[in-house]
Amino acid sequence: MCVCTIIVHHAFVVPMGAHLGGYLARFALPGTTPTYTLAGDSIRLVAGGNVVPVTWLDPAKGTEAVHGHEGARSIPLVHIAKPRADDRDKTGALVYAHGNAEDLGQVLAWAGRLAETYGRDVFVFDYEGYGLNHTRATEATIYANIASVVTYLHRVRGHRKLVLWGRSIGTAPAIYEAATATPGIVAAAVLQSPFRSVVTTYLPPRLVPRGCDILLNERVLATCTVPVFIVHGTEDAVVPFEHGVALARQPCVWGHCWLRGAGHNDIEMTPEYCDEMVRAVGHFLASVVPTASDTQLTQQWNWRAERRSLITGHLPSSGAVRRR
Repeated sequence: MCVCTIIVHHAFVVPMGAHLGGYLARFALPGTTPTYTLAGDSIRLVAGGNVVPVTWLDPAKGTEAVHGHEGARSIPLVHIAKPRADDRDKTGALVYAHGNAEDLGQVLAWAGRLAETYGRDVFVFDYEGYGLNHTRATEATIYANIASVVTYLHRVRGHRKLVLWGRSIGTAPAIYEAATATPGIVAAAVLQSPFRSVVTTYLPPRLVPRGCDILLNERVLATCTVPVFIVHGTEDAVVPFEHGVALARQPCVWGHCWLRGAGHNDIEMTPEYCDEMVRAVGHFLASVVPTASDTQLTQQWNWRAERRSLITGHLPSSGAVRRR
């Protein structure tokens, strides 16, 4: 029995004749029940006791939509404004693509911390199939959803040089959009706990037949030309740490932050890990998309030494940020 058949019948239980990609997507993108509600008028949502404005977007067109309109599909987008907001500065905003077992409501507090720490606008959204959206998520829809957000922010809101921050499953749309967006719109990407592909989180790549996998991050990252920074915990039991190391070898990766002892879902909740990640990513952001709020870098990291560490297997906690 071939490996593809083993994967299908023993891991995903796909009926004879069914489309493999669709069943892999059901396994990898199960969706979530909402942790937030609407405040009656559909232009505000309530999460964790906070009421925040929300913009509804067409999930594929990059235009505004009316939530709840008969036959219409929409995804929510929330803007966390940077401190001391200057509406004239439309450079370097963060677009946060959340992980699998969470929705927009669960990441609002984290988005607020990012806005406060980095002095940047932060935008968070839900994929189709997550939160209040009941459409089934697929590989194509999560790619289309982040593209719609990026298109809207650029064409309608006037943002440029966006930074995409993906966590876990969110690294897939972040990588794809970073690699395919029109030059100048996306300036960089941060990948937190990324995976090479879905099936290779369970099997070695050499055992996965072509066509038996989805969310091919490693293949897409090889085509990316914008700077990328990778964060990964060395004790990640969901996405093996080796995935982060393998992806960090791609030419577009400018640096990394290896968090010793960190797992998959404890980085933001553990001050030691969180502070190290925030500090390392801050150096990267200041290097590739500096804003007026960025302070002078106090540490110069050596890119060549970091490259050698990847090749030899030595794992410094934080890797270099190189400058073009």
